[in-house]
Formats: sequence, structure tokens, C-alpha cells
Amino acid sequence: MSEIIRFFLERPRLNYVLFFFLVISGIYAYQKMPKEIFPPMVLDKIAITGIYVGASPDTLDKMAVSNIEDEVSGVTGVQKVESTIRPGVFSMILTLEEGSDKSTVLDKVKDGISRAKGDLPTDMEEPTATFVEGEIPLILINLASDTVPY
Repeated sequence: MSEIIRFFLERPRLNYVLFFFLVISGIYAYQKMPKEIFPPMVLDKIAITGIYVGASPDTLDKMAVSNIEDEVSGVTGVQKVESTIRPGVFSMILTLEEGSDKSTVLDKVKDGISRAKGDLPTDMEEPTATFVEGEIPLILINLASDTVPY
């Protein structure tokens, strides 16, 4: 180690050249590096949403959700299916297996929805399947006070 230090102490011009090279390469890298305020994050999940106005949760479960769940749960690449049903609307979150091709799985899920469409009510719109995108806020602000009421 002392030999390396001695080498650079004996050659001060080399130190200046190396320093200048590091500064120039840092400026170049900073200018060429892509920068985004809100970078897109596509998670390993697919969301399926459907609307059937006026239907109760039990009716939606029997007429639509169970059929779609049966179709998409057999798709290779789908690890878990979670469903939420409210009056007139339902949503499903499909968790994908790690390393699976997301676009291929999405296409297979859309095919499964199309196959299940024959069992859905005729006046119900076809459910949609999209990737779940995560959002990270630019800034979070929390305020607290002991004197000011809520």
C-alpha cells in the first residue's frame, strides 16, 4: 500500500490528470443519465375490474366472479387470486409468479375473461384486465400540533 502512495506522491501531474478525468466523466455521466420525477413501476400483479349496475354482492359472486376466478386461476403464471365484491362492482387482483412473462400472462387472462363472457349476464359489460402500476409520491408532508385541534 505504501508503494502505491509513494508512486502518486512522486507524480503530482498524474494526480491532476486523474482528477480532471474523474470530474469530466462525472459531468458526462450526469448529463447522459436518464432522470424522471415519477418513474413507472409495473408490479407483478394484474387487476380485473367489472361493473354490473344494480347487482348485489351475492348475485355478482354467483353470476360473474366465480366463473372468472375459475377461468383465470388455471392460467400458468398466476400464483394467487384475490377478489373484492361490492354492490354493482367487483375487482380481482392476480399475483403473478416470479419470473413469469407478464404480457403473456395478461393475454391468457384476457382470453380467460373472453371464455367466461358466455356465462356472464348479457347486459353486463366485459370486465377489463390491466397491469397494476405502483405510484410513489414526490413528497409526503405530515403536520402535527398539540395546540391546534384536528
